[in-house]
Amino acid sequence: MMRLLGILILIVSLAACEKETNDTIQTFTFGTYYGHCFGTCFQSFSFKEGVFAWEQRTSIEGELEDVCQGGQSNANWEALSSSFNLGTFMALEEVMGCPDCADDGASFIEIAIGDNLTRVTFEAGNPPAGLETFHQKISELSDEIRNLSECQ
Repeated sequence: MMRLLGILILIVSLAACEKETNDTIQTFTFGTYYGHCFGTCFQSFSFKEGVFAWEQRTSIEGELEDVCQGGQSNANWEALSSSFNLGTFMALEEVMGCPDCADDGASFIEIAIGDNLTRVTFEAGNPPAGLETFHQKISELSDEIRNLSECQ
């Protein structure tokens, strides 16, 4: 009887240790790239709560040219989070339209939730329906970073 009770307690304990699901976005990344380009052809801006990073490369997987990192206000993070619709984003196809066709460039939005990265790529300047407000906000924050004296 004690053995059965011990096994029952073990089973209940293991069931209680079930991993919690977390759907909180840890990182928003926004970037642009151009396939037929010389110089800086790829830029990405990553935003986490309280920090940002700006990366520039010669191409998508090309040589790293520059990185600028710094702090950001919680208001910026809240503005991004509140303007982002996770349901809309997750329902999108991985590639929208014809990004970088005729060298018009491509943009992407990527989110990190836990260890999972999800990216949607679209024609530069033409965000998918439902992400226009978020695209405008993340573009504005990216422009602010470009103009920071410590990132020049």
